[in-house]
Amino acid sequence: MFEETILPLALADKMGRIRGKTRIQKLLFITRDKCKARKIAFPELNYQPYLYGPFSSLLAASVDTLVSSRYVSQQTEPTPSGNTVNVYAPTPAGREFLARAQAAGLIDKNLISVIEEVAKKFGDWPLDELVDYAKSLEYT
Repeated sequence: MFEETILPLALADKMGRIRGKTRIQKLLFITRDKCKARKIAFPELNYQPYLYGPFSSLLAASVDTLVSSRYVSQQTEPTPSGNTVNVYAPTPAGREFLARAQAAGLIDKNLISVIEEVAKKFGDWPLDELVDYAKSLEYT
């Protein structure tokens, strides 16, 4: 339960800010795929096929928990199309919590390394391309 809750915080820490829950869902699904290929443990998030690709209700709840615990901030920004998107960023308390968890060995360093790699490679991809890529991966 701990790692699945801290995953979006670790991702936000590596990215600085994340535009939208859909992006969080897809980036962590890609992280799951990379971990599976490298035989690195990844928490079971029970991803299911969804309209915009893989979706985990557990992960969505984890993001909400991090926001309500004030480890991650949530702000609304306008999109170019006139809609709005929630933007998530780690708070100082969230960064301190993550650092303490890492120092205590509660998070696999290899998992954090893969999260960082995925954030760098896929973090800025256009959302439609990110969704398509995530949809192309195996759910098993």
